[in-house]
Amino acid sequence: YTILLSVLYRTLRFLPYVTLPAVGHLIGGSSLFLICFWLMKSFEDTSFSPVAFVLPLVFLANPLLATAVGLETFLAMMLGLMCLYFYARKKPVAASLAMSLAVLGRPDMTLLAMVLVTYHAVRKRRLPSLGMICAFLFPILTWVMFSMTYFGHILPTTLAAKLGQTESGRWGTGLIFLKGLWSPSIWNGYAWLIILGTLVTLGSIVAVLQFRRWSIF
Repeated sequence: YTILLSVLYRTLRFLPYVTLPAVGHLIGGSSLFLICFWLMKSFEDTSFSPVAFVLPLVFLANPLLATAVGLETFLAMMLGLMCLYFYARKKPVAASLAMSLAVLGRPDMTLLAMVLVTYHAVRKRRLPSLGMICAFLFPILTWVMFSMTYFGHILPTTLAAKLGQTESGRWGTGLIFLKGLWSPSIWNGYAWLIILGTLVTLGSIVAVLQFRRWSIF
């Protein structure tokens, strides 16, 4: 995100009113558009066609999106959805490349990569191909070499800052993130928490009733 922010700003700064925050909003807005685009493309072949149009609206209705404006979150999510789209279209190498860029955008996207590798191993009964592994590792290793050469370390300073916040204890102790996830203040009241709990319950019931019919199991 920082690299893209820097390159776009240096390219567009001759234009009036172009500032770093404005470029950040441009990246975020474009990413939101592409998130909805990949959602529609991913579900356009489903037997229930309204899903392709309703799902992007459901995503945009999430009240937590407002807290991510100006951050790298939308860019990483867009790359993650691009990965899922390519994988569903049987383009695993392109999916691996998109996943690699998503991990560079936010390291916690590694969780999505782990889910896809596990799914691929169970569903396809084989490990990722050499091409998939190379497509995933090349951008990450390129960044690691650059970061070591230019900065002298690999991990971003923002990670050190977050670790410092945790160690200070000023934001609480223990599993701060998981505790905050269930805080009504984060969800703007109890209404969204109730909706979330209801959806999780319904989803769990569907999974229990349908698991024998899903080939993944």
